[in-house]
Amino acid sequence: MGIGGRLIDAAEQWATQNQVHRLELTVRADNQRAIALYESKGFSIEGKKRDALYVNDAYVDEFYMGKLLATASS
Repeated sequence: MGIGGRLIDAAEQWATQNQVHRLELTVRADNQRAIALYESKGFSIEGKKRDALYVNDAYVDEFYMGKLLATASS
C-alpha cells in the first residue's frame, strides 16, 4: 500500500475517533488510479460535475465520492 492509502486510512481513523459520520472527496473523472484507490477504501461515486475543470486547454469532469463511516449511532 502506498502513501495515498495510508493517508486515507489515517483520515478515516481520525474521523471515526471524532464521531464524523461521512467522508467526501472530489476527483477528476479521468484519474482512474485515484478512483480505483478510493473505491478500494470504500468510497463510491455519488455524482458527476460536468466540465468542472479546465486543464490543458480542455474541460474535464469531476466526480463526487463519499463514504459513510460506522458510528455508535448508526
